[in-house]
Amino acid sequence: PSHDKLVVMLMLMMMVVLNQPVVVVVVVVMMYLGCNSQLARLMGYDNGNYLIGKSLSEVLPKEAVNRVMIANKQVIESGKELMLEEEAIINGEKRIFLSKKVPMKDESGEVSGLLGVALDITSQKEKERLEAEMKLQASKLEEQSKFKKIADQVAHDIRSPVATIS
Repeated sequence: PSHDKLVVMLMLMMMVVLNQPVVVVVVVVMMYLGCNSQLARLMGYDNGNYLIGKSLSEVLPKEAVNRVMIANKQVIESGKELMLEEEAIINGEKRIFLSKKVPMKDESGEVSGLLGVALDITSQKEKERLEAEMKLQASKLEEQSKFKKIADQVAHDIRSPVATIS
């Protein structure tokens, strides 16, 4: 394809990536090289330009930095992708992300950084937690009902006159 067509294709791909409802980030040497608007908004910024060139420790909450750095380092050192759940406190709220981190390799095949994509699964996790809680409550109610039936039967038997064998 011609240079102009490649530029147009690249611009279209960037528009798609920038506007996805998932977090997209590029990290090299534990520094942000770019991200989409979803991550910028989550971090409280209008766009991802603020994050470019910042280190992870400059952008992430302290409690998240070590966890993210360990996962990123694992991808960069192993050269293998990693899928994991990550928690972060964003704007005072605990969020859970399903993250996929993929190594980015240079022309010689050496890992030079990583591409991360993360989907906010907080509401799904909350739904799962509530469903599990409801099952537990239903199980407890069923056990209480069984116990009540037994207790009612015992109380009935105690109140009933004992038949004598003659």
